[in-house]
Amino acid sequence: MRLFLKSKIKNILLINFFFMLCVEVCLASDSLNGKALLCSSPSYFGVIFKNGKTINYQIIGYEIKISRPYFYHLKGASKIEMRHATGRYKLLNRETLEWGESRCSLSSREEIETTLGEIIKRAKSKNKF
Repeated sequence: MRLFLKSKIKNILLINFFFMLCVEVCLASDSLNGKALLCSSPSYFGVIFKNGKTINYQIIGYEIKISRPYFYHLKGASKIEMRHATGRYKLLNRETLEWGESRCSLSSREEIETTLGEIIKRAKSKNKF
């Protein structure tokens, strides 16, 4: 009985090890990790790819709001299904960077934060109320 339990535990640990190894390799091979998009339609927002998920940056009032991470899904070689700033999942065309009605360009987290910050600053200077 004791030998059977040791063998069973050993098998479970081995399976867990290979599963975790596969997860790490899959995440490491994610070519989108660390990339970012700056999008507009009709307002500006940003998207950052991190660890198999996207994080949306958008302006709400005079603040930059950061969403919780959402999973994205690769659809063939030229499309990515991911959660849009509108809250709905839409397909991003990897060739044209069109995402629903939005037009996007390659960016960085710093550029997204700077651009959104400048938009807020301009709005504050123009708004009377």
